[in-house]
Amino acid sequence: MLYTQSETNRVGGSANAPARLLSEQRSIIWLGALAALATLAGSALSNPETTTGSAEAAFKTATGLMEKQQFKRAIPYLQRVQKELPENDAVLWNLGLAYAEINEHGNAAETWRTYQKVRPDDWRARAKLVQAYQALGDSKARDDEIRSLYDYRENSPDPQLKTADRFCREQFAVGARRVFAFEYFSPQGERKKFLRFSILDKKGDEQFYISLGSYDFTTDVVRELGEIPKDSRIYHLDLYKGRVHETYAFFEERPGYDRVRPMVISILQGKSKPISASSH
Repeated sequence: MLYTQSETNRVGGSANAPARLLSEQRSIIWLGALAALATLAGSALSNPETTTGSAEAAFKTATGLMEKQQFKRAIPYLQRVQKELPENDAVLWNLGLAYAEINEHGNAAETWRTYQKVRPDDWRARAKLVQAYQALGDSKARDDEIRSLYDYRENSPDPQLKTADRFCREQFAVGARRVFAFEYFSPQGERKKFLRFSILDKKGDEQFYISLGSYDFTTDVVRELGEIPKDSRIYHLDLYKGRVHETYAFFEERPGYDRVRPMVISILQGKSKPISASSH
């Protein structure tokens, strides 16, 4: 039997879903025995390098280690299974996750590219490649992959992709805080959000978030004051935590991710102060 991430968990849930983001990104569920593994007999492995034991047993060992967040120990078991089943998507997916968790982003990117060849219809691999290229500092490859993801979404018949409102473009840490950065495909409504930085607690729940948005009401007010042209919008960087709303910056043009990201880090480090705050 194999483990892999569920379709919803790979994307991190919808914008309206409860957070629990960290556990969602790592969650592993039973799928059922695959014929390729079921035919490989043997006993459970005690050493990933031994030739005895089944690929299925090695995979169980690996996913058990991953559930305990022992990603480095899980990798040799996954590598062993991959040698026997080089095109198994569940093995590749979990191997990519494990590499990313121990910051071996070059190996993670290579694994996601292999996965993409096996499952070209799974758009989530494109998002994983975006994350890997971001971690490697390869902004060109990152941006090319993002454009590819948008193009694929526009032309894909996949209903899950069509209804997905965002994708996770980066996971990073600021001190002890874990941050998941989401980009919205096509912001809608009166309170449009373009980026959302979800800050997680130790359990993996969203503690609060920082977003880049553009709200119709705010834009209308600024237009009436004559501060922006009638055909322009105002953008703002806001923190939402419980009943507290803090605004840290306004922009007359939509800023890119690479401009917003360091501002978010500065906020989380306590170096930036809000220009306004309210509670409700």
